[in-house]
Amino acid sequence: MENNVGRALIRQAGPRTQDIVQVARQMYYRGLALERPVCTEDVADALDEVVRNEDPLIRSLWNEISAHQQDVLRVLALNAEQIYSSDVRDRYGLPAAERAFAAACGSGARTSRCAPK
Repeated sequence: MENNVGRALIRQAGPRTQDIVQVARQMYYRGLALERPVCTEDVADALDEVVRNEDPLIRSLWNEISAHQQDVLRVLALNAEQIYSSDVRDRYGLPAAERAFAAACGSGARTSRCAPK
């Protein structure tokens, strides 16, 4: 294994330990299949393989949530700040603040962000 493979793996997979482990595991299997040490060029391919393997689960979860929830999550993925502001709502076509909050939290959600105060 090249010296920079670990660094490339963390840069591609991001800070979550689970993601790093999944990509590292896929790289291990990739090295076995290719019968050679992995290199930095293998990182992107391993990440693509992990995403492809996770796609059916993620897609099924995505399809279970409402259109409003999907819209709110798309805007959050863009790192929009002040998601409840009229500017953000108008720019991205989000519902009113109460509906955007309900969509983000889902019906009956009780997480630290969504639990009633």
